[in-house]
Amino acid sequence: MNLKQSDKMIAIIGVVILIIVAISIVYYVSTEEEVGEPTKEKKTFKVAWNEKNGEMKITDINIGKESYTTPFTVLTESGSVLETVDVQIVWKDDNTYGILREYGQDKLTATISLAGGETKTHEATGEGDETLSFKMNTVSYRDDVIEADDIDEAKKEIKDKYQGFNSALFDVDVSVETGERFKFIRPLRSFLNNRKDKGETFSFFITYTYSYPEIIEDQGNNYDGDNTTGQGESKGKATYKNMGLPGKN
Repeated sequence: MNLKQSDKMIAIIGVVILIIVAISIVYYVSTEEEVGEPTKEKKTFKVAWNEKNGEMKITDINIGKESYTTPFTVLTESGSVLETVDVQIVWKDDNTYGILREYGQDKLTATISLAGGETKTHEATGEGDETLSFKMNTVSYRDDVIEADDIDEAKKEIKDKYQGFNSALFDVDVSVETGERFKFIRPLRSFLNNRKDKGETFSFFITYTYSYPEIIEDQGNNYDGDNTTGQGESKGKATYKNMGLPGKN
């Protein structure tokens, strides 16, 4: 069928109109999507680290011929970072003999081992008062910067980031060697041996430091790091170095 020239023109114009309508619909839908769902802008939060202290006690432990062994755990607030642990051992031999000269002094040896880390030993005769220090995680007091929708999301992010940095497990082993060596006639030696030194008493005093994060929303001003530690100006990202916590590399 042959179309007249006018019919051909009408057909072409119709096709052009359909193409224009299709393009307009696509553009309109795309514009609606962009306007209808604007991207939510995240907020900026900074983290200041406040230093805190804690203490524990293991007191008046009696030890005889058998060694004393026990574990203990230092645990701080969830989300915090344990930095140092100091273990002070205190003891004094309470059973010696002699008039002009003291005899029979005990020798006590205490070994403190950080799980996955270093081991330190106290050894003394007669009495002892020594502090064994352990470095855990060191913090430079520079701030983390977090992008989050709100402060709750920022707190969760920083808590997850430093999960497990707030505890340390130690093993304790203590032994004593009594100093009495009686060399008398049999009846007197038997009498003295029944009353001789049976062991020793000692105590542990444990102190530790840790840092706890404070989340602050950045309002566009430079943060000067003014927190309870008095650390002064601090900028940048917090960096940690693990010194032996179990499960940390």
